[in-house]
Amino acid sequence: MRYGEESERLMREFGEVKWCPVEGSKIVEFYKGKNVFVTGATGFLGKLLVEKLLRACPDIDTVYILVRPKKGEDEHSRKDKVYADQST
Repeated sequence: MRYGEESERLMREFGEVKWCPVEGSKIVEFYKGKNVFVTGATGFLGKLLVEKLLRACPDIDTVYILVRPKKGEDEHSRKDKVYADQST
């Protein structure tokens, strides 16, 4: 069974599947021990990108994010607001 077929089967069976890295993935190997700088990390795609990097690349060294002040909020409060733990 190919990887894509297995993913589809799991999604149908469980409804929601958390992605985990494939052994030997070129992406996981590429980011191993690397530092990554993400601009726009508080936007929709930026949040998804940061989450995916942290989840899929466990051996990534550091993820730096650029956050600018906006609409009367300083950069620290924007970061805290966007990346607050919402698992509850």
